[in-house]
Amino acid sequence: MKNLSLIFISFLLIQLNTFAQEWYEQTTGVTTELLSVSAELWSDKVVWACGDSGTIIKTTDGGITWTDVSGNGVPTILTLHSIACRSADLAMVTGAKSSGSPVYKTTDGGNTWIETFFANGGYIYDIVFTTAGNFGLQCNPIDGYWRVWWSTNNGDNWEVLSTYPQEGSETGWNNAVCVVYPLGRHGTNNSRIYSSPTGYVWSPQPTPGLTNSKAIWFISYDVGMVGGDGMVFTTDGGSNWKLISVPGTGDILGITSVLNNWWFVRGSSIYQSTDDGSSWSMVHTAPSGT
Repeated sequence: MKNLSLIFISFLLIQLNTFAQEWYEQTTGVTTELLSVSAELWSDKVVWACGDSGTIIKTTDGGITWTDVSGNGVPTILTLHSIACRSADLAMVTGAKSSGSPVYKTTDGGNTWIETFFANGGYIYDIVFTTAGNFGLQCNPIDGYWRVWWSTNNGDNWEVLSTYPQEGSETGWNNAVCVVYPLGRHGTNNSRIYSSPTGYVWSPQPTPGLTNSKAIWFISYDVGMVGGDGMVFTTDGGSNWKLISVPGTGDILGITSVLNNWWFVRGSSIYQSTDDGSSWSMVHTAPSGT
């Protein structure tokens, strides 16, 4: 997802309000694969990204220029698969070791990083920053239970927000989390997502016709799409789902929307719908691949 992730997240943030049909790849200055992108809320300028070999980059001008802030306390042997930012100075990133997942934090724009949390025996799929000003961590099942942590002081301290039972051997996916505060949802490989109205109590919601929920986007509490090995759409918060026919091949790894305009990434292409998923058109194919 090296190039397309940056197009889909950072440039999309700049262009969505005008429903732009023109797409540009951005040169980041790194050659490692980038796996996660996070933009400052309500900003079209500040974006962070992370990936293989401990790579962390950021832009403060909407992607015109990128700064490599790798290292500085984050081991370069780590594959970093999720990042969340609050500003150009404050961000958190996570990766995975054989013994668990560490979380690193910077408060000076990436000049220094310190480890503020370690999920012993766990694998943190996603870090999120909510509109309420809190950070959250969603972790794979440990000893048969999913876990969610949160921090109300910018990651200085973390507390368990919720634990809930795993069904069988189900697991989750990197960055398959959506929060429309205070309601949260995350994906699985078990024909279901999990949903919580507050973050404390989580309940499974079956997704008929969709086994792997690798991308989730809700525009409100009720209206959302979930993608992976297919796509489903709900208008009642997930009580009922409609299986949507979508173009392309491979897994769907990113979804976003503005009103009834929706975009998703599949393979090296971006697709758009202007009618809540009834029809789709390809609006960009990355010339440099995925």
